[in-house]
Amino acid sequence: MALFYFLGQHALLPGSTVAPGDLRREFFTLRHAELSVRWPQAVRELVYEEVRLRFFPNRPSRLSSHCLFENLDQAVEHVRRFEPNKVVHEVETIPGTPMFKADLTYIRQVELGANQPVLAGLWAAARQYWEDRDNRQIPELISEAPVRVMRLVET
Repeated sequence: MALFYFLGQHALLPGSTVAPGDLRREFFTLRHAELSVRWPQAVRELVYEEVRLRFFPNRPSRLSSHCLFENLDQAVEHVRRFEPNKVVHEVETIPGTPMFKADLTYIRQVELGANQPVLAGLWAAARQYWEDRDNRQIPELISEAPVRVMRLVET
């Protein structure tokens, strides 16, 4: 079985199985106070989903998949810089699980608070995110399969 790193909302026990759809669950359970802080991320994900549906319908949806890291250091760095409330888990996937390898650079490059046309910037970054590329600076694997928790990673 292949091992990857999954960012969860809370610590999970080894052996737990996590169904795909992490972002969808997060966004559909946000309360008003949380949404007032996380609305830029929600808008970004909706734009990325629209671009995927329109131009790359064969790619798995970020909203109904897992976003996994191949490298522990990159997962830990992502948590430290961007999602400090997340917990890193080492997980395994079902052998032969199809995955799309994207580049998190195109998620992070758009500053939603910058003085630029936000939706145009998001749309362009989303197109780049979903395109096939040989070199990815910060690989992110998008998988529609469940994952099984092997261990909690202490960060």
